[in-house]
Amino acid sequence: MYLLKLECIGDNVRAQTKFYTDNINSLIPGLGSLAFGDMPDRYFVYEIWYERKNYDIKKRKLYPKKDYTKANSVGSRGVYAFYFLENGKVYEVKKPTSWKSSDHYFCRIENNQEVKMSAEETIKWLRNT
Repeated sequence: MYLLKLECIGDNVRAQTKFYTDNINSLIPGLGSLAFGDMPDRYFVYEIWYERKNYDIKKRKLYPKKDYTKANSVGSRGVYAFYFLENGKVYEVKKPTSWKSSDHYFCRIENNQEVKMSAEETIKWLRNT
């Protein structure tokens, strides 16, 4: 088991937008979504596998355990997401590195260590395992 820790930079903005969107949608369905739109995820982890029956690559979003103990007063910094990743599995990760940029990569877990891979290596690895 490997523990991946990501800082949820700007997580408060997403939470506030969702709050306002949901409240407006509850009054007038669809208006909140229209007004605020859909915000892309700043961070995520997907488990990826190859389904031989359909010759298709599948993925499933993983949900983190969050830690707010080091968060600043508004929750824009210091909020951490923890993902428990299993040995032998492949993952797609998007990890914020600053307010404007993120590191997006594929990895597999071997001997409780993260091994980064390119998209081509990931496809080859999935088809050969």
